[in-house]
Amino acid sequence: MGENRTVKRWSPVIVYTSARLALFIVVATLLAIAGMQGILLLMVALVVSGLLSYVLLSRLRDAVSAAVVGRVEGRTWSPPAGWGALAGLGGLRRRLEARTTAEDEADDARRAVEEPGT
Repeated sequence: MGENRTVKRWSPVIVYTSARLALFIVVATLLAIAGMQGILLLMVALVVSGLLSYVLLSRLRDAVSAAVVGRVEGRTWSPPAGWGALAGLGGLRRRLEARTTAEDEADDARRAVEEPGT
């Protein structure tokens, strides 16, 4: 009874994408039952499911947004095993920030030499 069980949660991106796909399938099925066919069926189903997902899936979309922001800030992402040379992308943001800082410092030093009055 004293076991701590961890519950694996699905990625918000997977949940949102699955919900969008399911909504598209439901809308397409209803339109097909109503007699629509072919490319028109697909186009109308795409537009209608897109509008419905904008309204019905806003909480899921917010969760995806929070997950993306979390990854961009470097809090949660680590490269999966087997990525090989691509595994170095995890530190890309840190390297870019370091280069930007160095470039800003060099630019400030150049301006200080060119404009001695400031």
